[in-house]
Amino acid sequence: MAEDVLVHEFHKSADEMVRATIGEFRGRKTVGIRIFYEDVDGDWKPTKKGITLSAELFPELKKAVEMIEAGLQQEEQKDPSADGE
Repeated sequence: MAEDVLVHEFHKSADEMVRATIGEFRGRKTVGIRIFYEDVDGDWKPTKKGITLSAELFPELKKAVEMIEAGLQQEEQKDPSADGE
């Protein structure tokens, strides 16, 4: 895999996008989540804000996201008026 494959993206703000990718580095599969910004020409450029991990660590990342989700649900139950923002 020569180039990262975009698997999902969403807007963080009007001029920032979060991208999730699958790639390869030194012969090993990687997963990445990085913030991109839109430059003055309208091109999306990567920032330093992000993380790239060996695909072997993906199960741990998934576990962390699931724990975040559970924590947010728990907080929501404590304060049902919270809008999550």
